Amino acid sequence: MKRLLVILISLILLSPPVIGQSERPETIIVPLSSLGNVSEDRKQILQNTLTDELKKHFRIVPQDKYEEVLEKVFEDLEYEEYEECREDQCIMRVQEMLQVENVFLLQVIGEGKDTQLSLGWRTLDEKRKEEEFCKDCGTFELRKMIGGLVEKLVV
Repeated sequence: MKRLLVILISLILLSPPVIGQSERPETIIVPLSSLGNVSEDRKQILQNTLTDELKKHFRIVPQDKYEEVLEKVFEDLEYEEYEECREDQCIMRVQEMLQVENVFLLQVIGEGKDTQLSLGWRTLDEKRKEEEFCKDCGTFELRKMIGGLVEKLVV
């Protein structure tokens, strides 16, 4: 009995912690940008779909926290810098302030019945982008395309 107890205690002490193994990295999701003929409803549906797909792989930084830090970045800029603050530079500052390695940005371009989805993923070290084009697609098909874009980038 004493030997069994020693074995059990040894197994518990030597086994790796399960809690730390399953933790997903954090990510920021920049609000969707669009060009052309893209309704507000479609934009919101696609933004929600992107969030749901990324939740499978990342912990999502709350949108209000992102916006609060972005506002702080703008406040800290001089007027000359504000004009030069391209999206990339400002997002990198937000990443640094929040200490979040991953950022995703979805761009939707609509022209007539054609739609292009472009999903960008930036870490502090690299940038990647995947895109899909769909002729005469509805929102349902676009949602599926977002899942495919996330898989191409993340897996």
